[in-house]
Amino acid sequence: MEAHGPGLEPQGVAVNALTEFTVDARKAGQTAALDISAVDADSNPVEVKVTDNGNATYTCKYTPTKPVMYTICIAYGGVAIPKSPFKVFRVQVALLLLVSVFLGRVNSQFFFVWPNNSTLCID
Repeated sequence: MEAHGPGLEPQGVAVNALTEFTVDARKAGQTAALDISAVDADSNPVEVKVTDNGNATYTCKYTPTKPVMYTICIAYGGVAIPKSPFKVFRVQVALLLLVSVFLGRVNSQFFFVWPNNSTLCID
């Protein structure tokens, strides 16, 4: 039993962007019930849509709605799979492109704006 994909990584998917992960039960040996639950940092449930791919793998999708930690619990046959629960942090990142013209030369700068209003500028 294993689960993998961007929706289980500690960081990397933006708020309000659909993310997914795959649960692979091919090595489990027997067919059993898959149970997935997700909550945000305030213990609010998060809907996870599960699609049975028909080959003992499952595609699971959810959309984080706040830049907080999410906890994803995955159980197969009533038993937590390895590494479950998964702690997933979401970072709300806005990418702004500033283009300025100075003395006939075009300068481009990329600004990353984080939730705490700090910025990272890349020339």
